[in-house]
Amino acid sequence: MNGVGYFFWLAEQSIQAGLVLMPFFTLLAFLALVIAVVAHVNRPEAMQRKWRWILIPFLIPIAILIYGVVFRYTGTGHSPDTTKRVLVLQILLWSHIPIAIILMFIVKRNPLVPLGLSFFQFWLSLSTSALAGMSVTGNWL
Repeated sequence: MNGVGYFFWLAEQSIQAGLVLMPFFTLLAFLALVIAVVAHVNRPEAMQRKWRWILIPFLIPIAILIYGVVFRYTGTGHSPDTTKRVLVLQILLWSHIPIAIILMFIVKRNPLVPLGLSFFQFWLSLSTSALAGMSVTGNWL
């Protein structure tokens, strides 16, 4: 499977894994997304000229998937050194927290929008990092 096909396969598996392995967290993530949309609809003026900043959390799951594709383990058995590879995934995953805090200050007139979107993207990043972690280590469930 080529890199692009593997990327989309990993993305599809990530969403399915998030739905199956974390059903309650999935429900909370989609509720946070709905809250963010409703908050934006109620106060759209708070988001004027700030919509570009809101797109930053959407880049993290994509970066995690790209990392999983680029550094996938294709050998037999277990990958010899996985500590650094998994550490990069954890750093990408936990980068949502400072980004969410910064976005709340940027959109301080309507903080529910960046908070809800960041929570949803954290759920997505959690499931993508699980699959990307399996990809880079060669340890599949």
